[in-house]
Amino acid sequence: MRLRYGRQFCALLVLSSMTGLVLSAAAASPKEESPPRPERTINRLDLKILQEIASTDAVLADLKHEFEQQKQAEPLEEEECRRLAAEASTSATLLEMELSIVLSQKLPSANRALQAACARRRLETALISNAAVNARRRTVAQALEAFVALATAQARLETLWNTVAELDAAVAESARLDRLGIPSEMKPDKLRADREHVLAQGVALYEEVDKRNAQLAYLLGRDDSPGSFRPRLSWHIHPITIDVEATVALGLQNNEELRVLDELARRLDAATLETIESFLPGLQPLLSIASAGGRGKLGLLLSFLCPPKPDGSRIEARRAQLRFYRDRRRQELASEIRDAAATLVTSQQRLSFERERWKLLRDECDDATQKHGEGVLPLLAVTNAKIELRRQEDAVISAIAQWHGARVKLGDVTGTLWPPGQEMVLVTEPEDALKQ
Repeated sequence: MRLRYGRQFCALLVLSSMTGLVLSAAAASPKEESPPRPERTINRLDLKILQEIASTDAVLADLKHEFEQQKQAEPLEEEECRRLAAEASTSATLLEMELSIVLSQKLPSANRALQAACARRRLETALISNAAVNARRRTVAQALEAFVALATAQARLETLWNTVAELDAAVAESARLDRLGIPSEMKPDKLRADREHVLAQGVALYEEVDKRNAQLAYLLGRDDSPGSFRPRLSWHIHPITIDVEATVALGLQNNEELRVLDELARRLDAATLETIESFLPGLQPLLSIASAGGRGKLGLLLSFLCPPKPDGSRIEARRAQLRFYRDRRRQELASEIRDAAATLVTSQQRLSFERERWKLLRDECDDATQKHGEGVLPLLAVTNAKIELRRQEDAVISAIAQWHGARVKLGDVTGTLWPPGQEMVLVTEPEDALKQ
């Protein structure tokens, strides 16, 4: 649909400017001292543009109709989004299928071989299970990011159409005053230019809605029958205080990679050495450069120049290597969690600022409307106040979206987005909603 509307929308913007010039010329009072202008003939290009303009109203009507249809789309709660994304995770499903293959393999009958095979199976089961949990968490995080982005685009579209309505009303009032011969400070050309700018933003927002709907449909397992969603994002945000160190501790506790590294170091022995070394490239390629399973050219060269130590020494060296890498990853993950917490605090501060400015502009708009009714302020002042208020409303929506995005990021790095029941260490402080 965007491709179908794109060319017509461009024609709308171009012809809107031409139409504004024609209307302005027609409304202007003729002045005797003005020299007569030569008549301009309409060539084929002008005719083609005028034909495109004729469908402008239909294009706008279709876009507005689509906007109203989106309001009737399937409502989607955040918890439902998490559940569906976790169930539809492709990576997790593949890992669970791999686990079923591992469990279906027959064990050897010899006692010593049976003991080693059981040890390998327990290790593989633990590793694949942890990887599946991590895959579901990642899918849930991606779905929530699309959830927030779609809700934001839809909310901004509502503000956009309200702005267009304000500008259309101002243009109509300016034309009415002009017909009555009442002087006005309104500038129709400026109002039309503002309207064109707003409509151009609308095209990008409609494309964002289409993109996020398709992304959500895939992540939620609805790509076979994609439709529109209406995310029920909370617009009532309350200030929160984050216990950063407690949140870091929770994130490290929930992290699947650290669990895997601990599991590998704990289960490492002669029976599991080969299995563990075959799993290491998925964690860090450098960990497997000299392993028995890494038979690349460099690995073969190193094994020739530096023959492997006896199994006991090799096992201890590998265990020390795993623990060193685990400690480094703990430091990196702790830094990521602190950064995500700081971003959430910063977005909360920005949201408070945008909210206060919106309140100030709302009061100014109400005051301008009252003074215009009393004949103190011209209509132009009221129009400017309303448009500025709409712009600030868009800024508040963007700030709320940024806050939700930071919240999802913090939940992702702390592993609290899934499974249900996980909670970050946040303290809520009651306050009025940041979006009325």
